[in-house]
Amino acid sequence: MRWVSLVIWFVLAAALGLGIMHVDTVTSASPTATAYPVPTNTFTPVPRATPDWVAKNFLYLPLVESRAPGVPGPLSLSVGPEASSGFRLRWTAAVDAATYTLQEWRSDDMSDSRDVARLAPGQPLEVAIVARGPGVYYYRTTAMNRFGATASNTLAVEVPVTPTLAVEEAKGGYAVVWNAVAGATNYRLLEATSPSMTGAVQVWQGATLPPTGVIFGARIRGTYYYSLVATTSQVAVVSATLAVPVPRPGLWGVVTYNGQPAPGAMIDLWRCTLEADRCVAKAKLDTVMTADDGSYSFTQVAATDARTALYVVFDNPRDIRDYLNFWRAPNVVGYNGRDTVQAGRFDIANVFLQEPAPSARVVNPARFRWTPRASRVDSYCVMFLDANREPLVPCVPLSYTDVGVMDVDGVLSYNVPYNWNVWVEVPGQGYGESFYYRSVTFLRGTGKENRDAVRLGLDGASSATGRMLERAAGPPTLEP
Repeated sequence: MRWVSLVIWFVLAAALGLGIMHVDTVTSASPTATAYPVPTNTFTPVPRATPDWVAKNFLYLPLVESRAPGVPGPLSLSVGPEASSGFRLRWTAAVDAATYTLQEWRSDDMSDSRDVARLAPGQPLEVAIVARGPGVYYYRTTAMNRFGATASNTLAVEVPVTPTLAVEEAKGGYAVVWNAVAGATNYRLLEATSPSMTGAVQVWQGATLPPTGVIFGARIRGTYYYSLVATTSQVAVVSATLAVPVPRPGLWGVVTYNGQPAPGAMIDLWRCTLEADRCVAKAKLDTVMTADDGSYSFTQVAATDARTALYVVFDNPRDIRDYLNFWRAPNVVGYNGRDTVQAGRFDIANVFLQEPAPSARVVNPARFRWTPRASRVDSYCVMFLDANREPLVPCVPLSYTDVGVMDVDGVLSYNVPYNWNVWVEVPGQGYGESFYYRSVTFLRGTGKENRDAVRLGLDGASSATGRMLERAAGPPTLEP
């Protein structure tokens, strides 16, 4: 900044030869003056030849020195991505700026230039820009005061094409996939349970695209919403919201324990060939775990014909005594590979044996008791097992009860130990087996007929309709 000194000379009289005076200096940012006292004694002119007049006779007058005002100082414009979407422009403060104007344009000649913000000193020198389509945008900030204007550097901001989300089927669930974004250095996938993405949480973050997308396994039934934030060095862009309904196309169901959701249960998907309503050539296809709401889902299931059945099985590999040994759901025949089909809703609470006691010897016909489950749609049958713990006789349903009197005369041998347990069946939901089994030995009775007894037969039962049930998992556990 240049400084200008103003010196005011007071000449008493040219004829007297007075041309020198003592001057003081005052410095100020604004033009000001300081007054100095003038001596009150009478001024007496001194002849030019007298050398000491300067020291004795003079006046004090002010010298005013001020800074010359000018245009604002230099400023610098920069850009960075916003956390959610868009970008933020920031600039440094310019000395003596009275206002700042941010301009935006897209054409080479600035013919479409427009002001997008006007700020005053003291305000944050930054502006967030959102809702810009793909392309290059140019920005410049101008600092102004009454003396002129100073422009910042011109900044080119490139907004990439917004990514597109899609859903693909994956084992036991689904995968969210998307296309690459030019210049992106970071991706964040957000999930919410409302289409407005309220309360969204980040479920994945990475610098590159995952090769198979982000895979989601067992999920609680409902609709999930996703959006993707892709960030470059300048800009953050957000995809449109993707809605994913659950369950997905395939086979699904719900598992409960005493009527409450049973999370973490292992469910197997099996395929077999039907021959005279029996499953042969069985093959296990997949295994999934139930979600927090007890639901399970098998996706990417191939279509089957009318001679091929699909079915699900709960197996109790962790030997949880409160669960059944297994549950087998009904067959799904002729699946078209596209629809969402329910494969089975069932409860896996165990049936506990009461009597006869382990290794008991009982007189035929004998009474068998158990503790029924809470579900009153259950139907129970006492099952006798061979040495390999395979069913020996058909299951004769006893409806919802806790007792059955069994007559084995002519079917089982006397004085020979047999294994027994209780199986439970629910129409339309399948059947299962108690976790424990016991051994029992029948003794020949008096021969008197017991009207309450269920008489067993290898081809059914004389007092009820029975059918052979197949074991769908490993054998039960001997009760200690």
